[in-house]
Amino acid sequence: MARRAEELEALILAEGPDTIAAMIAEPVSGAGGVIVPPAGYFEAIQAVLDRYGIWLWDDEVICGFGRLGADFGANKLAMRPQMMTLAKALSSAYVPISAAIVQGDIADCINASATEVGVFGHGYTYSGHPLGCAVASKVIDIYLRERIFDHAAAVGAYLQSQLAKFAEHPLVGEVSGVGMIGAVELVADKARKSLLTA
Repeated sequence: MARRAEELEALILAEGPDTIAAMIAEPVSGAGGVIVPPAGYFEAIQAVLDRYGIWLWDDEVICGFGRLGADFGANKLAMRPQMMTLAKALSSAYVPISAAIVQGDIADCINASATEVGVFGHGYTYSGHPLGCAVASKVIDIYLRERIFDHAAAVGAYLQSQLAKFAEHPLVGEVSGVGMIGAVELVADKARKSLLTA
């Protein structure tokens, strides 16, 4: 974890802190193989970003709305993002909708620009469509009323306990996951973690 923070700082210094606006990160890398960061990872990364005035942009498209056993992955993994992107589960995947959430000072900057030019300039693919907004509003009501995030935490703990049982199998190289997301890596040789081929 400290090594990754040091590598990030070296990269920032090599590129120049003034050339980097934000670091985009998923709480858990889903498409990368369900890579769960170790405890303290985001705190160490955030300290480096804060030192250079670089924002953390949290991509919650996969991890948000209970997937990790909390409302958002950022809350589960102690991230402190200045920006957050949402989609998919925002409408329970019934209709296309996405959202970007920003902290106050960023919103103030956007609003000041909108006031200056007389229009809120944006160009998001799914923004403001009445159907998507209506569905998202109802889905959020259901999440809260039915306590979906609490349920996801309980079911996620059970899922992880069951997935962990596969770890001893000779064809399993690694089991990883948190909450309602998990991965089981299949290997031909457990000791060498050589790929399993057809």
